[in-house]
Amino acid sequence: MSGGMVVPPLSPEQVKRQRYRFDMFNVARIYGAVSLFSSAENTVFGAVPLLLHANYSGIEGLKPVLDAPAGIYNFTPRELHLKALAEIAPDAARHPAPEPKIISLALIGSLGTVAQTHKSDFDYILFIDKREFSQMDLFSLKRKLTAIEQWLFLRHRVEAHFFLQDISEFRLNLFGETDRENVGSALGKLFKDEFYRTAIWVAGRKPLWWIIPPDYPEMEAAGLYAALRRQGMEGLDEYIDLGHLIYAEEEEFFGAALWQINKALGSPFKSVLKMGLLESYLFNPLAGLLCEEVKRRVLDSTGPMEEIDPYIMMFERSNGYYVQRGMMKEVTLMKWAFILKTGIEPDDIDRLLRTRTEMLSSKEQVLAAIMKRWGWQGDEANDLQQLFAHDPQRRLNSLGKLYRYFIDAYIRLSDYQKTNGEKLTYITRDDMTVLGRKLFTHFEQVPGKVAFFHRAIPADVQKLSLFFEKSIKGERGWALYSGSPSEVTAGLSTVQPLNRMKSLVEMMVWMIINAIWKPGMKFYFRTEKGIPYYLADVEYLLNQLHVHFGGYRYEPSRGDYLGERTIVRALVIPNFGLAESPGEIRRIDMILHDSWGEFRHLRMATNAALMEMAEMLSRAERAGQKVDLRISAPPSQNDPRLEREFEYSLAKTREAQEYQTIRLRKATLDLN
Repeated sequence: MSGGMVVPPLSPEQVKRQRYRFDMFNVARIYGAVSLFSSAENTVFGAVPLLLHANYSGIEGLKPVLDAPAGIYNFTPRELHLKALAEIAPDAARHPAPEPKIISLALIGSLGTVAQTHKSDFDYILFIDKREFSQMDLFSLKRKLTAIEQWLFLRHRVEAHFFLQDISEFRLNLFGETDRENVGSALGKLFKDEFYRTAIWVAGRKPLWWIIPPDYPEMEAAGLYAALRRQGMEGLDEYIDLGHLIYAEEEEFFGAALWQINKALGSPFKSVLKMGLLESYLFNPLAGLLCEEVKRRVLDSTGPMEEIDPYIMMFERSNGYYVQRGMMKEVTLMKWAFILKTGIEPDDIDRLLRTRTEMLSSKEQVLAAIMKRWGWQGDEANDLQQLFAHDPQRRLNSLGKLYRYFIDAYIRLSDYQKTNGEKLTYITRDDMTVLGRKLFTHFEQVPGKVAFFHRAIPADVQKLSLFFEKSIKGERGWALYSGSPSEVTAGLSTVQPLNRMKSLVEMMVWMIINAIWKPGMKFYFRTEKGIPYYLADVEYLLNQLHVHFGGYRYEPSRGDYLGERTIVRALVIPNFGLAESPGEIRRIDMILHDSWGEFRHLRMATNAALMEMAEMLSRAERAGQKVDLRISAPPSQNDPRLEREFEYSLAKTREAQEYQTIRLRKATLDLN
């Protein structure tokens, strides 16, 4: 903030230069994006502005919405737009808008940076003035945008999304939907920070922020805008005031960091770099916002615009913060996340580092230079390769390091809140408790816990083979393969299992909760002599697990996370893997799904299992939670009485526990 300081007005020459520098940067970003587009993406990029500049009929597969507001301010179609539309919709009939209603059209995200890959979406933001729209206008425009999204994906396999923003609300940091997870409302000013540093201006009015000098005080910005209008700045009508920004409040950094950790529960790889940036913002606020650093590079430097990459700058800020703090584990993860986000396969790293520069693409040249600055050699990327390793244990070990990062980040934020809690009034202790329990439920690795798989299983798995065998390290356990035994055996030197586990029960639960095994699937089972498990038992129990847990996942509420952890669903398996024991339960396997969303497996002796289950049922009842309990004895036991025996013994155990509780309560009252 300026503290009342007087800031000199911009000279016409200064304004002209800064307009030129931004235009050159925007053009460089567009060329960078187009150079990596597929043919279909290139056509879509050229056609979308025209599809929004007017309404069209006669496009095969696209239902016309002729009453939708259309037209983009200051947009004159060029040959590339007309050619793209002719290619994508040769029979289109144009219905021009009487007056333009779309103020600006921008793309936000990784396009035009080294992070652009074939998986990068087209996330468009359309700026409008809602005061000029009726409710019916908004409805029609949204209907048109949805129809275009669906048409582009179904007909052209390009994923595009359109998000409407009112200019007045955006100026005040009141954002509508800005992506599929409504990141804007979660991040506040920090969304505007990301917007200014990553947006590509496609058509319409440009943001006035870009021609304001770096570090210009926010309190003085309104006066500068007014001064430019009074001066009659040439081309001022080409610009729009979307709000000035050079800082964000500490509370926003903290809240956004919590949100980013929460987002990591579903997409941990995507969140690492942004989490690093937010930590650098929170714990090193004097460095300022990254959007200001990007602006300074664009407006003040004289070098090629192609060398200014917002994504690389985000990595450098995050990584530099951890280097400065000596947090080398985090530095390694930043490098992993950076390489993964660029779409470079780990197996290609050695090629990039060893190939002559002129033999690489421009993107590969940039990445090779960065890795060489790190001092990386091909073999030093080995840990990163483990994330893609077929050996599940190696992959899970590497994933564990990634998950540990988010737990450690949560602990750092929690400690920060305890020290600065009074300043962070809207981040409550309850918020921290909920987030912490969610994090540990998802990421903490403890014995008996059955994890959800954070890396996709191939979609074409039609057959499964479950073998008891030795691993490469000589450890004995269960290995699950895609394919029949003959297919697996034929390629045993190259085929790696989908997973390895020491516990057969945990493997079966893992197969069910991750939707790998399904009823009717070809399933093969092989054990060794002396290992008392049978195909009939395994198939029967897979079906029982599927009925009880498949397709069902308890979604914990905020109240659940704030309350005591209790079981909500349980499957009890008596005597699995034992010889026939008529009328006698010798061992119990319990699969438990609890109110925090976690699956656990417990194997216990009968009396211990009865006492544990009785206590868990009592805790659930006290918490008002109804438990769905099922008992399934393996067919090889040939004794249906086992299930009734467990029910009877459990009831007796609960009666005994209740009686003991009453006696203790009475004894306490007598003493008082």
